[in-house]
Amino acid sequence: MGLRGSIEDFKISEIIQLIGQQSKTGIMTVRKNNKEVRIFFVNGNVVRVEPDRSDHKMLMGEMLITSGKLTREQLENALEEQRGTVQYLGEILLKRKLVTKEDIQTVIQTQIYETIYNLFQWKEGVFEFENRGKSDYLKVLPSLSPEQLLLNVSWMVDEWQQIEKTIPTLNVVFEKLPTTRNILLDENDTEEKGLTYNQKIVYDLVDGRRTVYEIVEKSLMGRFDTCNILSELLKLGYIKKAKVEKAPIYQRIELRSSRFLFGVVAAILILLALFFSYRYILHLINFRQRYSVTIGRVENAQRKNVTIRMIQKKFLTYRLLTNKYPSSLRDLWIERLISRREVDALPPGLAKAYLKLWRSHSPF
Repeated sequence: MGLRGSIEDFKISEIIQLIGQQSKTGIMTVRKNNKEVRIFFVNGNVVRVEPDRSDHKMLMGEMLITSGKLTREQLENALEEQRGTVQYLGEILLKRKLVTKEDIQTVIQTQIYETIYNLFQWKEGVFEFENRGKSDYLKVLPSLSPEQLLLNVSWMVDEWQQIEKTIPTLNVVFEKLPTTRNILLDENDTEEKGLTYNQKIVYDLVDGRRTVYEIVEKSLMGRFDTCNILSELLKLGYIKKAKVEKAPIYQRIELRSSRFLFGVVAAILILLALFFSYRYILHLINFRQRYSVTIGRVENAQRKNVTIRMIQKKFLTYRLLTNKYPSSLRDLWIERLISRREVDALPPGLAKAYLKLWRSHSPF
């Protein structure tokens, strides 16, 4: 399948979904100005990415060095062996027993999510997909389905605004609080008993001196997962904010760029919301008059934190994942987008009316 075009015409999510539906194996290259990102697919699943070379801190070797898993000399020796061959860097590091398979997979998965998350912010650029055969190094790579990947990245986009309320800058320094809770090491233990395996890794990196930026680099989990865990630890009472360090100049530039991008995205979303709102505001007025008897039930459901807006969001997620519209809330429940309690929160007639309304005004 030869596929090329502009991301102004086709969203990144739509392209990834199409390649997944076709179960293709190959490389998708996305370019914008002097930036270039490559996404590798096997049977429709994403197995790894190559971030833009200018994003130095996202390169595999640099991530392993920063986290303390690898030395600069070891990396240079491995790169020297790689030159002139088609061998994958992760395969060479494993062969030399410098890192574990779990280390490589953690780095790759972090690269995938962070890179796709950043691509979601691109509003212009071109893409091209080229069919390729499989390579032997794929045995060390994770495999993410397009549905799993897109759902998680969409969730990351939504959750980041909540995380920013507790971690407004990557230069916050946290310190541990005295606690009588048991800090677990077993990744199979549950959160009720203590900390999960990943929470324990981040918790151990909190020392009252490291900034969030430094913890992100050492954890190998990427910015989103690390900040999300720090936010959870803060709410659980394991850590507290100690101070905010002054950012180095390169970080200050990066943070300003990040805030600018989020500001632009937020402005676009607000404009889209206003645009679509005026088109069906009359429908909403008529809807309230027609279903006035059941409005009380809706308000009761909202008091239980099951809002119409949330269900509408899951409706659009279902459309993105399946390329079709749900016929009932049960379809959303089957895809595990909502719970059984949320299915029962709305009367069937009311739910059907909402689904019909959203379908007629869907942007997809």
